[in-house]
Amino acid sequence: MNQMDAMRGNEALRRRMFSAVRQGRFPHACILQGAKGSGKGLLALALARALQCETGQGVSCGTCVSCRTIESGNHPDVFWVEPTKTKVLGVEDIRQQVVQEVSIKPYSGRYKIFVLPEADQMTPAAQNAFLKTLEEPPAYGVFLLLAEQAASLLPTVRSRCPVYGLKPLSQGEVASFLMEEKGVPAQQAHLLGEYAAGAIGKALQLLEDDSFLAMQQDVTEKLFLLPKTNTATVLGWAAGWTAYKQQPLFWELLLLFYRDLLLEQQLPQSKFLMEKEKRSQMAALGRQLTPGQIRRSADAVWTAKKQAAQNVNLQLALEEMLLTIKGEQHV
Repeated sequence: MNQMDAMRGNEALRRRMFSAVRQGRFPHACILQGAKGSGKGLLALALARALQCETGQGVSCGTCVSCRTIESGNHPDVFWVEPTKTKVLGVEDIRQQVVQEVSIKPYSGRYKIFVLPEADQMTPAAQNAFLKTLEEPPAYGVFLLLAEQAASLLPTVRSRCPVYGLKPLSQGEVASFLMEEKGVPAQQAHLLGEYAAGAIGKALQLLEDDSFLAMQQDVTEKLFLLPKTNTATVLGWAAGWTAYKQQPLFWELLLLFYRDLLLEQQLPQSKFLMEKEKRSQMAALGRQLTPGQIRRSADAVWTAKKQAAQNVNLQLALEEMLLTIKGEQHV
């Protein structure tokens, strides 16, 4: 199986890019744009293999010395440019890892390939240091800039790099990957596919995070019980939920619950429901509430989320949020 077969989604884009490799028309620099976990790094790796492959067929053979050394991370002419002193690429990183290195001819490959993860986070000084290399690259230089938002790069950098956008996969494509490649049970795979927002990388991260599914079940069950639960118990939930402070999807779970609730109320049997296996519970709760009550419950979540970002005491923010929702949904 070559890397084009192993990757999922964006088939037309991948065919176009690998065709350019095969025909010797691949640009010396380009931006691979897509959400975190969308496969930008995998695509960059596949392109590096294809460009350096000794067969010259436009895809990696997987068996030549070049393909194997890239796979192992030891190819002398393929570089992953990483920050050394801060969390983002700075001017010294670019000067030392790119500008100086590209001035030396390839050791064994056709090209010297530089992959810049999170290129859109580069400092302006780093981008300006990179600019001269982009303007006058050696014939053997190839630069793959990975970005969530290409628009965050300086216009002078963007103008020299065509942008290839990776589209999110469907929930079904992500779920199929998890089932086929990772052996994930169907129900769990479809749930992770929903929360991954079309990114296999994000789905894999959630799969490896044992605490995510436990948190998802805990949050969902308590939100269903909230309208008829006594105040003392609800305050206890708020204290318990402070343990999710470092979970980036905690607030998203809360907001998606009320999005699902409104969706099931307004469009019964909608295929876009996240919690499909809880449709009957969603329908039952939705019948007890007005759309306005649901929206105001979601507003309470947004308020608590903003307060948490402003370093307001998290437990107090959660207590106020839950009590507001409980009062709003009192039946």
